[in-house]
Amino acid sequence: ADLTRAIYLNNRVFVGDRATGQIFQSDLGDYTTYSASEFITVESYGGKLVELGRYNNFIVAFKEYSVEFFEDVANENGSVLGRVGQAIQQLGTMHTNTVVDTGSGELLWLATDESGNRTVVKLSNSFQVEPIHDPLVAKYLNLVTNYDGSYAYLLNANGHQFYVLTLKQTYTDVTNSTDIANVTFVYDLQTKLWSHWYSYGENTTVTSGATQYRTLGRWNVVGAVRTYNNVTLVQD
Repeated sequence: ADLTRAIYLNNRVFVGDRATGQIFQSDLGDYTTYSASEFITVESYGGKLVELGRYNNFIVAFKEYSVEFFEDVANENGSVLGRVGQAIQQLGTMHTNTVVDTGSGELLWLATDESGNRTVVKLSNSFQVEPIHDPLVAKYLNLVTNYDGSYAYLLNANGHQFYVLTLKQTYTDVTNSTDIANVTFVYDLQTKLWSHWYSYGENTTVTSGATQYRTLGRWNVVGAVRTYNNVTLVQD
């Protein structure tokens, strides 16, 4: 079976089946035993289940075209989970490995809206989802059509938290016949600035303090600024 990551809540483990959209639960206190009849289906909107996460005391189901929330309502039969209808978001999730938990009640992921536009969003207080993209980053995200192999992770450095997003697939600029692949963008959760993280010469990187990254046209930088289809990237 194609399963999501396992999520712990209230002395149970929950795991989703991507093929069926069903969220199964372990027995109370026994994380190795699951009943085939104790599940709830993610079904408010269409699209496949992509990933599970946890937001405070809620299970989050990330789907292709929406995000649903579930809470433990201690049902005696079937799943203990109940759907939080008012919290449903009509934002999809582009790839399972781009979902990141900051550990402080926030989730970030690469999302897509109803029009198919890709952006990075943050879920924080009271189920509020806000876009955190930079216009230049957003333009690049919408040039890439295949997100296979893309991933994100949380980096802690110099007292800051960073959402690090790497896009593995190649985007080909037809005008300049240039392939751009393995592009990494970095979002500083404290300064709310995006950066383009890249190698600078042989086995070296651009460094600011203890953190290696480069801003997207916001700071004075050494090197050329090149534009691919109106997406400005700092290049060495």
